[in-house]
Amino acid sequence: MALTAVFLFASVGLLTIDPLFKALGAGPDILPYIREYMQIWYFGIVFLVVPMVGNSAIRAAGNTLTPSLIMTLSAGTNILLDPLLINGELGFPRLELQGAALATVIARAVSLVAALLVLRFKEKLLSSQIPTLQETLWCWRDILVVGLPAATASMVIPISIGVITSFLAFYGAVAVAGFGLASRVESLALIATMALAASMGPFVGQNWGAQHADRVQLALRQSHRFCLAWGLLMAVILGMGARSLAAFFNPDPAVVAIAAQYLWLVPISYGAAGILQVTSSALNAMGKPLPSIVMTLTQMGVCYIPLAYLGSQIAGPTGVFAAAAIANLLAGMGAYRWIRKTCRQPLKPASSPPKLSDA
Repeated sequence: MALTAVFLFASVGLLTIDPLFKALGAGPDILPYIREYMQIWYFGIVFLVVPMVGNSAIRAAGNTLTPSLIMTLSAGTNILLDPLLINGELGFPRLELQGAALATVIARAVSLVAALLVLRFKEKLLSSQIPTLQETLWCWRDILVVGLPAATASMVIPISIGVITSFLAFYGAVAVAGFGLASRVESLALIATMALAASMGPFVGQNWGAQHADRVQLALRQSHRFCLAWGLLMAVILGMGARSLAAFFNPDPAVVAIAAQYLWLVPISYGAAGILQVTSSALNAMGKPLPSIVMTLTQMGVCYIPLAYLGSQIAGPTGVFAAAAIANLLAGMGAYRWIRKTCRQPLKPASSPPKLSDA
């Protein structure tokens, strides 16, 4: 199923590179570089998707350490190959931007091999027997009942970020660069809450399925408290070091000024954003993906994009960043109320799936 999805999306992506990135604000001087990178990236997307599926299966089996080691191995490989393939060091060809894309693809291929080896020999989760059509369709149906809404929710965020980028493009490349830089810092600042959300999936799924709602409620309470504490800590650190952090990645004063505005405003909502991440993961694990997509659509479509457009008209990039903080806060509060209501509902006995043929 993952391979089928990769083929479809990679085909669409390769055919829409120019119109897509033009819509995101790329000019004719930048498009050739984008093509160099994205053509390789799309062909290598299979090495991204299949390890994601494999690592999720390993994590769902209760092994959260191995997926992190696999991801670390992939990142280390990428770091090692980047200077070799971009700059042509140690006798390697100098490929520049294409080298960056190729290094990423090779690193993800390493993670693919590692994930498959762990699934086959350590977790014993891979079968050499080809399933029947009936078994395949049954598995696909049950996965897609949760997977399609979850995938839709995941697609909403990058699409919305594309719209936000188009708002910022009106203020020039400096605004887009500052936003991109701050977003990279943000991804590092939120890595703890993202890891927590990933680990909540198997924990909530196992305990909810075993009718232990009390354990789920306790885990959610403790996770929400951690998100608030972590968000407060990140807001203080980023608020105090915004300019220094931005200047470390890009010395351009104009870019630093834009990035610093983002890092002063948006981190005050990181606690709420973490609550939203944890809650969405928990709801998906409960087999309730629709609330997750409703919350994401509300956050991005109802709050962030309209407020960002209004804010950009009033205060430029600063208004866009303020809109992001407000959207996170509103969505986090809504997620908290929704999961509390869900956990109070009586549990339904789990139904047994049809027995598959022995592997």
